Amino acid sequence: DITSRKKIEFEVARQLERLNVLHTVEQAIAGATELSAILELFVQQTTEQIHVDACAILLYNPQTHTLDFAAKRGFITHALEFTHLNIGSGLAGRAAQDRQVVYIPNLDDVTGNPVLLRAIADEHFTAYLGVPLVAKDNLLGVMEIFHRTELPASPDWVKFLEILANEVAIAIDNARLLTDAQQSYKETSALYQINRKLIATIDPQELMDEVVTLLKLNFGYHYVQIFVADPKTGNIVMRAGSGEIGARLKAEGYHLSPGDGIVGFTAETGGPFFTNSVEDLMVFIRPPYLADTRSELAVPIRSGDKFLGLLDIHQIAPMVLTERDVQLVTAVADQLAEALQKAALYADLQEALRHEKATR
Repeated sequence: DITSRKKIEFEVARQLERLNVLHTVEQAIAGATELSAILELFVQQTTEQIHVDACAILLYNPQTHTLDFAAKRGFITHALEFTHLNIGSGLAGRAAQDRQVVYIPNLDDVTGNPVLLRAIADEHFTAYLGVPLVAKDNLLGVMEIFHRTELPASPDWVKFLEILANEVAIAIDNARLLTDAQQSYKETSALYQINRKLIATIDPQELMDEVVTLLKLNFGYHYVQIFVADPKTGNIVMRAGSGEIGARLKAEGYHLSPGDGIVGFTAETGGPFFTNSVEDLMVFIRPPYLADTRSELAVPIRSGDKFLGLLDIHQIAPMVLTERDVQLVTAVADQLAEALQKAALYADLQEALRHEKATR
């Protein structure tokens, strides 16, 4: 049966072609370690190897629970570059939520998604496929494929796309693991350097100045400051701040009343607190010269039950604060608390020696 044999030969040839595509894509991204490079290579190889007009990658941000644009290829306009899509919203959001492929043979039939339709209005796309990127049962993002003509999606071709998506999901996961390992090493080294600096001095003001400078330098925070409680007025007074802003605020005697702002709130509650949307908080008070602050983290400096002060971190977009930042800043606050206690003991000893000398 010639017809049957031809069908078998065609199927074998198609499977070989797909295996070659997978191998080519795998080889292309295997040599890259930077996440951005992996994604750029992937969208390039995907459009070239499976002959589709455009491909985009949206990565899942677990902090904001959004799908954010990461890479694209084959687009005429800047479509999708400003995407921040909530899970469950839109075509990609639906693919992410259900963890299933979303196939739209004709985008003209799509209703209720004006944001996407406006974004791709000048691209003249016809067909769409959204494929979730999942590794180790964790959602990493969505691969989006667009085509300007009809794009039949047979079950075996969809399965092939899922295997292709799995390749990039594994690469993304590996790249993030490597980045996390490098970041962990960097953070450990930074904490060690901070600890060395704190051991090297016993002057309280110098200790605080060192901490705000090193936190800003090593962890990329926009601004860092330290407050202490004034026993006479009860106000929370800024005693050290990073950079020019810190010098100006200190010179102006910047302070907050008890309970005011995130700093005052944290001092009263006694536990660390952070937000990535300061404007949404009624207690937020914007300090002078920090008009761009979007995120703030406040961590008490304590020695046992004794409140010594408070570390305050400010961050600007697009950076966000995470629980990891809470852990890092808390570790520094604990180191600083110990150093300040030692400085206080040394000061008490010096005062006792001076008193003894004066009474002889």
